[in-house]
Amino acid sequence: MSIVTNHTFASSILIFITISNVMILSHLCVGTPSNYSGAIVFPDRIESMVSQRFGNTPRKFVANVNSCAIDNQTFCLEDKNYPLDIIQGILQRHGNEFSNVFSNDIIPIDNVMNRDNLEEIDLCDSYTDVLFPKTGKTKEGEDLYIFNTNEHKQGVRVGMCLGSGKQCKPIVSVPNGYRTECVQHHVYHELLSLSPNGQGVKETFSFPACCKCAAYRN
Repeated sequence: MSIVTNHTFASSILIFITISNVMILSHLCVGTPSNYSGAIVFPDRIESMVSQRFGNTPRKFVANVNSCAIDNQTFCLEDKNYPLDIIQGILQRHGNEFSNVFSNDIIPIDNVMNRDNLEEIDLCDSYTDVLFPKTGKTKEGEDLYIFNTNEHKQGVRVGMCLGSGKQCKPIVSVPNGYRTECVQHHVYHELLSLSPNGQGVKETFSFPACCKCAAYRN
């Protein structure tokens, strides 16, 4: 807040107060006119009055993964409420502090292992990809916005079941009284995210990692 006082011999002092890009002209009269209430309003009180008048309260950033996730995933690739302007502003001011967090996971080239002419076969169908989530669910279950812009990317390698909950491929036999099922497994990734009060923080998020075949007793 800046205050500029124009001292003159006139009957008023004009005080220009700039608060959050709002220019206010306050007349503090010298002397005691008939309509003067006797109250003195200090600059900090004026700032408080402006805050109340214009609703200048701290903005909260509350994400909601359930509103944008596909197939009950723990993340969203797109979010209509994504605060891109806030995130870009933080990166412009503090980009150097977070430069080491922006990178992409690498999808390894699958090498078919041949041992005694035996080929490795997946028991469950899955696919691997590198995604750039906008919203995610933390290890503690909190939904947060994740820093991902065109210029600053945090890529996460995921492995996702194509038939989670379904029976594994019937190429192996299990003992009587057991059944097989494809199960989605998750791992944790640490990513730069936006805290509810608008700060850049590192948090641990849950992402699908691989699809495994499990055997259960009936």
